[in-house]
Amino acid sequence: MRCEDVNGHLADHLTGGLSPPRRQELQQHLDACQACRDEAGGLEESWRALEDVAPERVAVGGGDRVPGAG
Repeated sequence: MRCEDVNGHLADHLTGGLSPPRRQELQQHLDACQACRDEAGGLEESWRALEDVAPERVAVGGGDRVPGAG
């Protein structure tokens, strides 16, 4: 796997959506490439931070908030 390929697989990697062979290929690249490891680490931090944010419910069309939501 090349550095250019890594970004397209990181989100799937974090969500467990990669096949075992693809996951192994990505992990081997991350083990060998500091730049991609840093990118993956930053994405993982952002991903975890987003898990702490409660989604805001909005009306269809993105208008006013839904009454009674949050």
